[in-house]
Amino acid sequence: MTRHYVGIDLGGTFIKGLIMDESGQIVANGSMPTSRDGVDAVMADMIALARELSVDRPVAGIGVAAPGVVDMAAGEVKFLPNVAGDWLGRPAARELGDAIGAPAWLMNDARAATFGEAHFGAGRGFADFVMVAVGTGIGGGIVADGRLLLGSAGHAGEVGHIALELHGPACSCSGWGCAEALVSGKALSADGRALMASGGSPGLAQATGGDPEKISPALIARVAETGDAGASELMREAGYRLGMLIGNLALLLNPRRVVLGGGIALAGRPLFDRVEETLQLRIGWYLRHAPIEVVPAALGDEAGALGAAAWARDRAERAAN
Repeated sequence: MTRHYVGIDLGGTFIKGLIMDESGQIVANGSMPTSRDGVDAVMADMIALARELSVDRPVAGIGVAAPGVVDMAAGEVKFLPNVAGDWLGRPAARELGDAIGAPAWLMNDARAATFGEAHFGAGRGFADFVMVAVGTGIGGGIVADGRLLLGSAGHAGEVGHIALELHGPACSCSGWGCAEALVSGKALSADGRALMASGGSPGLAQATGGDPEKISPALIARVAETGDAGASELMREAGYRLGMLIGNLALLLNPRRVVLGGGIALAGRPLFDRVEETLQLRIGWYLRHAPIEVVPAALGDEAGALGAAAWARDRAERAAN
């Protein structure tokens, strides 16, 4: 009998789920909006999605990816900044596992995406790589010697809170100068709104009809491709900052590849060219001896759920042995 593994990716806007077989083949997937009615409502929706996916399919394990701080050993949520309700201490893994009748494991969503890319995407075949996931915030994950590096408490990979500017802007983590405060999707969109308000980007004004809420990193990138000077400079600055971050990671971890995920990874070749230019300027001497390549993520929106399912498969197989 074929065993199956469910992956649930809890996001601030959507809950995504899928079920895969032992070989990693996706059998079915689905999604639903994330409820704003509190923890119980969100848990009920995750359970309903997992049940829908697992109908007539024997489930050997469930992986849950959450966008915040989790206690992997206890399967408990500690802090979810973008999901409604008080999640502190909520045993999300146990509740989901009890409802479906299978063991369940909880992990951070960026680490899940990293695990997914390692097994099925842009990190496949690389024993040492780093993922930088640029969405509303910035998350990441580290694979070293073929294993997902978790650290002493399971939190290794919080690359978004590496400081890039000594006296930089305040960050939501209560620190300052963090990469997330400078080059996340949220930060880049805010820069785009300020640019348009100052009259510095006619292209953005035209593309949005003057509505600043329509500005996103993807839109800024598209406008930059038309030759708009203001939008082009924003993307060059984003590439510079990402290059600085990736350079720091390269010096610390010596990866062979850096996988850039999230919406900004769709910005195209100009962004990646600027990242590579910055790397050469910043640590060219190092790269001559320890080359790296920076590539876009391959799995798109399914990375978190697929990585969570793969993590469940890995944990279940280890438990069986």
